[in-house]
Amino acid sequence: MSRFTAFDLAFDADGDLVVAPNGDVAAARDGDVLARDILDRLACLPGELPAHPTWGCRIKSLLGAPDSPRSRMLALRYLRESLEDEPRVEDASISILQVGAAPEEKVYRIRFAEVGSDRLQEWVWGFGLSGPFVVRQAEIQA
Repeated sequence: MSRFTAFDLAFDADGDLVVAPNGDVAAARDGDVLARDILDRLACLPGELPAHPTWGCRIKSLLGAPDSPRSRMLALRYLRESLEDEPRVEDASISILQVGAAPEEKVYRIRFAEVGSDRLQEWVWGFGLSGPFVVRQAEIQA
């Protein structure tokens, strides 16, 4: 299996470019790039990006749906499908659990590992009327 490498510019918490000590624009670490790519994937419906019509997550299609066993099952399925479509995520490491449900927002605990890594990413992520949001991100030993 080939190693998937990624390059992206580094941004600080305010969205400003980070400057390296040598004065160049700083590059983001692979794990940071993966995290940002997954957050973008979860926030985008398939078809929203014309150049990448299958990229995204269908979970936004459940916004406004009643909190029923069917919509909970679909939400978990859509999140899992989206993570499994990411080649840098180890499919066997994916774990998703709904931890909050209100009519206006849904919250999930998502765990996954980057391919070739022994560290799990654990997120508490959700979406609602105001859009997607991250409650917490942590890295834990697998």
